[in-house]
Amino acid sequence: MGRVSPNLGVISEALQLLLSHRDWTEATLSRLSGARTKAWPMPADE
Repeated sequence: MGRVSPNLGVISEALQLLLSHRDWTEATLSRLSGARTKAWPMPADE
């Protein structure tokens, strides 16, 4: 908890875009998904 992940900035930016535009476009979703994947690695469900 002492370390701040650099990904938080990316996640914050993505969330700001969602709140500002309220537009769940494919680009925004993939960007948000990419930021989440880097911050919290999870097994890919394909």
